[in-house]
Amino acid sequence: MKNQSVEAYQAAEIATYPGESIFAERFTLQDLYVPLAAKPVTPAGKVDESATTFDLEGWVKEALQKSSQQEQVLLIQATTGRGKSTFCKLFANWVRQHWYPAWTPIVIQLSNLQSIGSNFETTLRSGLDWEFAKDEHWLAKADSRFLFLLDGLDELPFAANGELLRALLQQIGEFQQFCSENRQESHRVLLTSRTAVLQNLARWLPSNLERVEIVPMEAEAQTEWFSRWRSLVGSEPALALQQFLQERCPETLQKLATEPLLLYLLAALHRDNPVQIEQNLEQFASASPARATALLYEQSWQWSLQQAEHWFSPNTKPTGTIEPVLSEAGLWAVQLGKASIPLAAVQQRLQPEGSTRDWLQLLQHSQTELRSTWVKLHPSSAALAATSIQLGHRSFGEFLYFQRTQQSLQNWGEQAEGESLFVSNQQMDWELYDLLGFGPLLPEIVEQLLATLEASSELAIEILFRRLENFYFRWCEGEFIDAETLEQNLAHRKMRQLKMQKLVIGQRQVDLYAGLNSFILLLELHRYAQAQDQLREKIFFYPCGRQNLNFDPARVLRLIGYSHCIEPQAFVHTVGSYLQGIYLNRADLRGVNFIGLDLSQADLSSADLSSANLIGANLTGTSLIGANLSNANLSDAELAQANLWGANLRGASLRGASLSQADLSGVDLGNSYLIRTSFRGADLSDVNLSGAVLWGVVLSGANLNGANLIRASLNGANISGASLSGANLSGSSFRSANLTGVNLCNTDLFQVNLSGANLAGIIWDDETKWEGAKGLELARNVPEALQGQLSNGG
Repeated sequence: MKNQSVEAYQAAEIATYPGESIFAERFTLQDLYVPLAAKPVTPAGKVDESATTFDLEGWVKEALQKSSQQEQVLLIQATTGRGKSTFCKLFANWVRQHWYPAWTPIVIQLSNLQSIGSNFETTLRSGLDWEFAKDEHWLAKADSRFLFLLDGLDELPFAANGELLRALLQQIGEFQQFCSENRQESHRVLLTSRTAVLQNLARWLPSNLERVEIVPMEAEAQTEWFSRWRSLVGSEPALALQQFLQERCPETLQKLATEPLLLYLLAALHRDNPVQIEQNLEQFASASPARATALLYEQSWQWSLQQAEHWFSPNTKPTGTIEPVLSEAGLWAVQLGKASIPLAAVQQRLQPEGSTRDWLQLLQHSQTELRSTWVKLHPSSAALAATSIQLGHRSFGEFLYFQRTQQSLQNWGEQAEGESLFVSNQQMDWELYDLLGFGPLLPEIVEQLLATLEASSELAIEILFRRLENFYFRWCEGEFIDAETLEQNLAHRKMRQLKMQKLVIGQRQVDLYAGLNSFILLLELHRYAQAQDQLREKIFFYPCGRQNLNFDPARVLRLIGYSHCIEPQAFVHTVGSYLQGIYLNRADLRGVNFIGLDLSQADLSSADLSSANLIGANLTGTSLIGANLSNANLSDAELAQANLWGANLRGASLRGASLSQADLSGVDLGNSYLIRTSFRGADLSDVNLSGAVLWGVVLSGANLNGANLIRASLNGANISGASLSGANLSGSSFRSANLTGVNLCNTDLFQVNLSGANLAGIIWDDETKWEGAKGLELARNVPEALQGQLSNGG
């Protein structure tokens, strides 16, 4: 606990940020930083691409000074490496220099947050190790107004626990609202996060949120960056870099050069080892964006290894490579959620022999701090109990984890001589727990893993899929968690390994993440294969098993239930981003909570989704043929082009849902509430809408031929251009509805209320029954021909 004052904190922490060196360079953050640009994010979580970009710092300054925005939490999101953390540090120092003491900046790296307290003030203390924060009234002092910059929502030590994340978000929202209503505590909160992490948290984000996303560097920012680079490294290497980017650089690399971190890695590599980057241009030219990013990291990593191996003289360094030691540190960094890893932890995992053991001993006895682009070695000292390896950026550890996992995936799909496998099933089972049993896989890592499949043979991909599928079904049956002895229990073994490094995790959590993450890999392999003609028939993932083989309709439902042992939303939080195109035909999914999930193009035919919560779900193009959706909540769901032929929707809520061009022919929607639902262009032929409430619905262009609308309420509905030919409208109400151009041929309008309805351009014939229709005298734009027919008693 540091016992100094707020002033001491400003001097010791905030004032030092601009002077932090960039990786192994002699220059600093301030030397190379260029202003960042941003765009607003819509309430739906999408970047408003039509909006003009604006200066991020100017936006924050304006938001802090506007009295009308005092209740707003400021959220800055971005992909990795776009400068969120650097911005927080440098802006905090600007506030210290120009606005302090009117504003006091406090930067909290959320990766250091120890726990979530009972309120926001208690939570702040767990990440702020200074004496002034212990004062019971530190937030209520009249002369104190704090700007809290909470950096890295995605880096919380407990980020895998959605329940704790949601609790923190709620605290932040409530704290900011309280501050806006109490002048004595008019503090502000600025929060940063990776974009991907927010996808599954969207509905729990505070309502009082102002959200923006940092965008890639534009030409003007790049020009300023190159100018700064030239002043730091000299004109010759800077000019060579610009010429390379303009004349020989593939488009994929040019795009990567709009990302601040990747631009630095490319520039540093081109300055120090241009041959290495130029020799691999063909690979970059044909690579996908994810693969190109991985290639650049790979080139930078190899160069960093060469730097590290020059830490020691040729006479003292071992003969082998230092790579296993540093790679293992990267894997630990991801699993433990830490940037700095004790060398002893690396040794524990490696159980080293030969040159690897020699490297560990050499590093352990080093007395000086050693640096390369990617890593820094901190020797043990009075301040640091043990020698540790620190990664320069979180994404470096993620790349090393990806690299290790990718190598394992490759090994699992390989055959040795004959038909034998390169890795035995027993070894693969342990490696799955070792690599995956720590928390949810990051979307960026999954994307990179899938990008590497392009280089694998069809046979290797098929073998990998079959082996993962075999593991998944055995895992679902509890084979691993129910092992007879502790030595055989892989979840217990992994739990002990993690607990030795002070990561608090339970045996069931390890088991669950090993299973859910393998589930993710299978879903992604399925999606990849379905896009490849030569693999489409060979690789198809049936999460509930194959019909007439190992089919269990409740398998996924039990998986979801098992995930509740961590927290109620563990399945959604872990797997929710990967469910597009999933095959759950005939699955038992009664009562599942799939709020806001993307299930587009999925096959849910004949699935039982009765009483399911699908509010805001994306079901675009999904097959729901014959599905049971009775009493399901589909409010605000997107069902455009979905096929619901023969589905049971009785009692379902479709309030605000969009079913544009969906096939609902023959569907039972009797007595349903369909307020503000859109059926634009949908096929509703022969549908049962008797007694349904359809206030404010959009039915323009819909096909309602033969539909049953007895006693249905369509007040205020837009039915323009729809066909109601042969429909039974007896006793229904179209008060103030728009019936422009509607086809009413062979339709019975007995007891139909048309008061205030717009009948312009309607189509009818001799079979249309107008007898008993109500409110025609109050209808608008009644065709003259119809008026004449009715006046003649027709």
